[in-house]
Amino acid sequence: GLSYATFRLDAPVPSVCYGMPCLKVNVTNTHAKRLGREVVQAYGKGIPSLGAPKLGLTSFQKTGVLKPGGFEEVWLKMPQSAATVSLATQAVQAGAQEVVFLVGCSSADIRHSVSVPADVFKGAR
Repeated sequence: GLSYATFRLDAPVPSVCYGMPCLKVNVTNTHAKRLGREVVQAYGKGIPSLGAPKLGLTSFQKTGVLKPGGFEEVWLKMPQSAATVSLATQAVQAGAQEVVFLVGCSSADIRHSVSVPADVFKGAR
């Protein structure tokens, strides 16, 4: 994000939110003096050999204003959208059992990678 604060993103934890896959990410403002907000983003890792883009934005969530040292749990919901179902279907076609999501503050600032079972997305079987 466009902020003078700095943020730590803890490793994403796969979960289920209201019946859909999601990732829980704890975000901490690590700056000593500045308040700030951050946008946490999840990108599905495509399979280019199957015609998929390398990365596709699947979810994002903005934090509230965090004080220095403050943290917030951010929940990145992975809806049963065409993008996530397509990623899951391609993963299965390629022989993978999981869809890989990259989590960071932008596509140029990826902090973590996490795998989610492909069969949690409708149409992935």
